[in-house]
Amino acid sequence: MRRKKTQSRPRCLVTGASGLLGSAVVARRGQDWDVIALCHIAERPGMVCADIRDAKAFQKLLKEQRPDL
Repeated sequence: MRRKKTQSRPRCLVTGASGLLGSAVVARRGQDWDVIALCHIAERPGMVCADIRDAKAFQKLLKEQRPDL
């Protein structure tokens, strides 16, 4: 069941969240959105470790996390 957007904050998936630009996006969007922060090398607190080059794994992640953006 898809959640109603009026009852919860939108969800944003940010790739490269451990980098300079990605971390800035996470900080800014985190004020208004539920952020799913992805990192590639090693999982960090509050981040999900994922390789977006692995299509099957990335599709599974999208299905589980269900970001709006």
